[in-house]
Amino acid sequence: DMTKTFYEQGFDALNCVEIIMELEKNLNIVIFDEVADFIVNENSRPDFLLQEWRESQINKILND
Repeated sequence: DMTKTFYEQGFDALNCVEIIMELEKNLNIVIFDEVADFIVNENSRPDFLLQEWRESQINKILND
């Protein structure tokens, strides 16, 4: 469910770390701890990550 927070869906801290690691691997990027803490916290939702990714892709297209 994209509208519930990670913690509402039963994710724990280890799951959140695994999400960050998968993002880094699949997108071939490094996510610093400060950013990871902002992205995946008790109040964040999966749709936030999707929205941020979409915005970054749009910015990439516009800046090319």
